[in-house]
Amino acid sequence: DYMLAGIYNAVDDSPPGYGTQNNWSAMRSRKGEFGFRFFAHDWEISMNDGSGTDNRVGEHPTQNPFLGSIGGPIGPWDILPPVDGPQLLSPDQANPYHFWQAMRMNAEFRLRVADHVQKHFFQDGVLTQAHALARWLTARRTCWSICGWGIC
Repeated sequence: DYMLAGIYNAVDDSPPGYGTQNNWSAMRSRKGEFGFRFFAHDWEISMNDGSGTDNRVGEHPTQNPFLGSIGGPIGPWDILPPVDGPQLLSPDQANPYHFWQAMRMNAEFRLRVADHVQKHFFQDGVLTQAHALARWLTARRTCWSICGWGIC
């Protein structure tokens, strides 16, 4: 859902923006109560593509995204050049984008993503235009009220 939200918002300057190693955090329960949870923040560079031609989903991966020097726009942390062939990204270089790209190679994962897209983006999903507009109007009213600008 973290990556879907980033793709939906066309975020830049964070992992959904082609793997940028910036503006993200994650946590997991040491007690095993839940797996990793990813947190979006600092997504002010969002919904910025006025042309509508920017493909935030990205091309279907053809190589292991955890390998350095795989080519393409994966970011400045790419290991260049490989000394003895491709090298794995170190843990501090990998981020949710790399996991997303790796899992996209799996048919079951793609089906699960399709199910999430169907749930959230269609019918009465939380990312339909009607729900997004309602959240925006509520947030705007709250901000205007708190700032003393009146209710819009």
